[in-house]
Amino acid sequence: EPLGIQSMLDAPIHSSGGLCGVLCIEYSDPVASWDLAEMAYAVAVADRISLLNSHETWKNERGKMEQMGRVDSRTGLENRAFFQQRIRRYLTDSGPKTNLSALIIVELDNFNRIGAQWGLDASINILAELADRLVKCPELHNCHIGRSSVDNLVFWVPTLSADLALDDIIHSIRREIARPITVHGEGNIKFSTTVGVATLPVPDLDIKDPLRLCEIALSQAKNRDG
Repeated sequence: EPLGIQSMLDAPIHSSGGLCGVLCIEYSDPVASWDLAEMAYAVAVADRISLLNSHETWKNERGKMEQMGRVDSRTGLENRAFFQQRIRRYLTDSGPKTNLSALIIVELDNFNRIGAQWGLDASINILAELADRLVKCPELHNCHIGRSSVDNLVFWVPTLSADLALDDIIHSIRREIARPITVHGEGNIKFSTTVGVATLPVPDLDIKDPLRLCEIALSQAKNRDG
């Protein structure tokens, strides 16, 4: 009444299967008698808004699904498939590459003992903390980082240069991983690492599985270490 409203025509607006709002058409003096055309118009407008809400929800869900296809759920890092896709795209786009890039694979030594001793949750928390450290490390900002298997992290450096030396990158990775981690408040653990490195491009390389190069290097490093 303070606004002089005498009549209201309401139509529900839906989103995600539930009521999310109401389209309200207000009419002041004199009192309105809504006819079928006016009611149909109100319903049509409300349905249009509901349809837009549904489309926005669909876009959001599709974005989440696409994100899930790119990201490792334990660490938030790129998963193996998307990491490989990124490298293949780089190697095939824009013609032959003259600069050297590097693929680095890092195995967390004896990582399986974490699950055996403290359980799966502890393993997940440790992986998440290590991923967070590596992503935030300033010396690694020019690296793409992923997780290729349970205890293997992978790093891709698109362009090596005098200012971005491979030895310095590996040193930074090992330094961040070696910092102690507290598990369930019971004590600190430290990881040693085994590293495999491959440089790209490689002449006549089948680029369907570029990570295989550094995995072979990792296997050779483990054999040397005995």
